[in-house]
Amino acid sequence: YRITDKNGGVKWVFERGSLIKDENKEIFIEGVFFDITDQVIAESRIRESEMKYKSLFENAKEGLLILDGDVYVDCNPEAERIFEADKDYIRGKTPYFFSPPRQQDGRESREKTAEFIKRALAGENMFFEWVHKTRRGKKIISEIRLDRFKSGGKFYLMVFIRDITKRAEEKAKMERDAHILSAVHDSVFLSDRQGRLVYVNEAAAKELEYKKEELEGMEYNGILESGAKESFNEIAGTTLKQGKYVYEAYHISKSGKKTPVEGAARKITIGGTEHILFVSRDITKRKKALDDLFDAFSDLEESDKMKSNFISIVSHEMRTPVTIIKGFTAFMKKGMGGKLSVQQRDFVDIIETNTKRLEHVINDLVDMSKIESNTFVIEKQPMDLMSMVDSCVKDMRTIAEPRGIKIDFKGSGKRFVIDADKGRLSQAVINIINNSLKFSADNSRVVVTAGEEKEIEIPAKIPGKEKDIQRYYIKIADSGIGFESEVKEKIFERFFQAEDVNKRKYQGMGIGLSIAKTAVELHGGYIWCESEGKGKGAEFFMLIPEK
Repeated sequence: YRITDKNGGVKWVFERGSLIKDENKEIFIEGVFFDITDQVIAESRIRESEMKYKSLFENAKEGLLILDGDVYVDCNPEAERIFEADKDYIRGKTPYFFSPPRQQDGRESREKTAEFIKRALAGENMFFEWVHKTRRGKKIISEIRLDRFKSGGKFYLMVFIRDITKRAEEKAKMERDAHILSAVHDSVFLSDRQGRLVYVNEAAAKELEYKKEELEGMEYNGILESGAKESFNEIAGTTLKQGKYVYEAYHISKSGKKTPVEGAARKITIGGTEHILFVSRDITKRKKALDDLFDAFSDLEESDKMKSNFISIVSHEMRTPVTIIKGFTAFMKKGMGGKLSVQQRDFVDIIETNTKRLEHVINDLVDMSKIESNTFVIEKQPMDLMSMVDSCVKDMRTIAEPRGIKIDFKGSGKRFVIDADKGRLSQAVINIINNSLKFSADNSRVVVTAGEEKEIEIPAKIPGKEKDIQRYYIKIADSGIGFESEVKEKIFERFFQAEDVNKRKYQGMGIGLSIAKTAVELHGGYIWCESEGKGKGAEFFMLIPEK
């Protein structure tokens, strides 16, 4: 909630308190609160940046993909439509995976892909046509643009893809039948080898604010921006040599208006004489959308970095006083400051319980900071899965018993030896059990089971196991508040809260399940959850490979 300081400034604080009772009579409430203003501001900026970036990326009319090296790591819905594949299928694939063995010029797709990526990462403006092969085997012709951008100190490539198969077919027809040029919605220019325009369509005349008769006879170079990066001589020379060329330029209208265009030039023969056919499109909106997209990406990165630094600093600063409190609490329980009365021992127990809870929050914050900085690692050693789960259940019973909650462990009695980080895997199991306890009523029951993969039904979205590699499951089921289906996709996201933050009934920061997901996935495993709806409990599953 918010408070006002003595100077009239508004600050956000996080408060935790405990009610101290004596023989069922309330005495006082003791508590502590922390200034989380910077965290709230950072989270607000991240939400705004994430929404802006996601909206621009997801709603772009062009296919957008992000390349890390030579591997796709993300794409938007238009790219999924073009490749006839969903995002999960596209991720991890290379550009030449969606290409035939050779391109139209006879070069190998793999070789040509490596060259273009290298040139783009070096800062060269790459704009070209490419033959793609969709997941279903359909052949399409695309216009590709590669733009380099930097994030987290590393260069990535934004891939803009437009399916121009239909447009390519239209251009082929235009080469055979000149009369259909006027029906094309893009601006079309036909020039001789020297660049003198012999034909323009109505769209070109409208864009440049000329009459068709005025444009025909002018030089194409005359409507290009003076001093442009790519001159007519360069465009024409490459087109006449290679047969086609894709470029970007600025057209200057009769009134002096400058319009950014994306153009494709092709060499054609009319009556035995070589000509150059130019087809261009106004990309003003696309360039603005691109600028907005990169601005949003930059804002998102900066806000995320600020939040990560804040979490790291706060968690480390809190560790020292918590350690001191734990130490002196232990001294008091041992009577080093004098014998404690029954009431005093109860007070000390309350201090100890809440200190452990605060320590757990700090550890989760530290782990979340490690995850965000890619320093959250696992060290695998042979271990018995069933013994580890049994140990976790026993540890969590001490937390469940004061509320009358029973935790049952139903194992097969067998030993399942796996290569895993016992500490990290135990942390995942404990975080999920703790989540079930938090949302379960007093005097209820939580059931933990473990065994071989064949004993449970695996969702279709989980890939099948590799040959000769056994997988084992851990299942935590409760009869708590449950959740609706739309929550299932978000429940493992960091800081996610299923309830309104202003009406929260349950404690927690919403990072325990996210940490559990990271730990499981670093083992090559999978994690998911199921619920029949609110009030009907929940089931959490982990699937861990033996190695």
